[in-house]
Amino acid sequence: MADPEQVPMVTGVLMAAAMGMDTVAWRDRFGTIEPKEAIIPGFVLWLVADLFDSLVDKPGTIDELMRETFGTMGTLEG
Repeated sequence: MADPEQVPMVTGVLMAAAMGMDTVAWRDRFGTIEPKEAIIPGFVLWLVADLFDSLVDKPGTIDELMRETFGTMGTLEG
């Protein structure tokens, strides 16, 4: 489970991204990222992928798109 104390920082990073700012530079102003904060972006990505899959009513759509994308970049074997 995500640490609720980390939500304000993650919200700030998402807002920086929405405003077109460099999110790494924005976050770096606040010091070292602790492991309990580092896991939250994974949860966010998972939720966004699940939302997208639900909107298109096809589970696994994001996974398929990512595999195609990485495949065209030559980063996947086989």
